[in-house]
Amino acid sequence: MIFYRRLQPVKALSFDLDDTLYDNRPIILAAEQAQLDFLFAQFPATQALGRSGWLACKLDVAQQTPALRHDVELWRKQTLAAYLHQAGYSPTECQRGVQDGFATFADARSNFMVSDEVRGILATLAAAVPLVALTNGNVDLTRIGIADYFHHVYHASVDLLAKPANAMFLTAQHNLGLAGQQILHIGDCLTNDVFGAISAGWQSGYLVHGQQPDLNANRPRVLPHVQLSELAQLQALV
Repeated sequence: MIFYRRLQPVKALSFDLDDTLYDNRPIILAAEQAQLDFLFAQFPATQALGRSGWLACKLDVAQQTPALRHDVELWRKQTLAAYLHQAGYSPTECQRGVQDGFATFADARSNFMVSDEVRGILATLAAAVPLVALTNGNVDLTRIGIADYFHHVYHASVDLLAKPANAMFLTAQHNLGLAGQQILHIGDCLTNDVFGAISAGWQSGYLVHGQQPDLNANRPRVLPHVQLSELAQLQALV
């Protein structure tokens, strides 16, 4: 544990989810593959577009409507609609493909359980202070086994802008009824989590999962209050 700023007493903890409480990359890759397998099987004309066509379509949709980057569910649904339309399907077929394609992705995206170790740590922390989750993603906390530890989960949307914007931070702070300096946000991203939290007036914990980055030598935009090599270290801070 490395301290870069003086840490004030912590009255609540906030967590990023993806890549903070679990390794998200293989989960997303599997969910993307499940979605494409569904589309190729049920809407075979999409095979000609392939994975590269899907990625190009996703980028095009975001360029046309940049606000969608704040809402990954809406972004995916609009990409599905554009992808199916490009493959030549009718509006009715596209509507069915969007609904079933997204359901396939969502099912695979939350088809895992957070480890027993992490759930045990969350249980200990939740007994000491309120916990909230702030995520730019759309994982289902109930399915992955951690919903009961959190007072509330905030998902980014076009109305509640994604981190590092301060919308989720300030909404959570209002609902907790605390000053920003009483809340410690934990995350793996120097921009979304560290910069986002400090910009909102919160304290920030940077979780590096056993790595040892030298932030003094390679200074980010802002330094966190504390750098944690493992989640269990939080138990000494509450």
